Amino acid sequence: MEIDYKLLKKLSRLAGLKIKTGKETEELKDFLTKTLSYFEKIKEIDTQNVPPLNSPLSGPLRMRKDEFIPFSNKEKLLEQAPQKKGHLIKAPLIL
Repeated sequence: MEIDYKLLKKLSRLAGLKIKTGKETEELKDFLTKTLSYFEKIKEIDTQNVPPLNSPLSGPLRMRKDEFIPFSNKEKLLEQAPQKKGHLIKAPLIL
């Protein structure tokens, strides 16, 4: 798959990348084209009769009792917080 400049511009906008020079644009275009060509080669490999190496579903599920364990040294934990108000830790806003 060939990456053209229109697709590269769209991808950089979606990824939040700011490409400043024509050289950066050309290098990124070449890198993405090569990376996608590797994936095309991988798709050609026949893995039909190859068993999976590991699966999280192959072993037994270990269940544990869901229980509340109180934390005994709350003051020491609050001392490590960069910003706090009373017994609460102030965290940055995440949207």
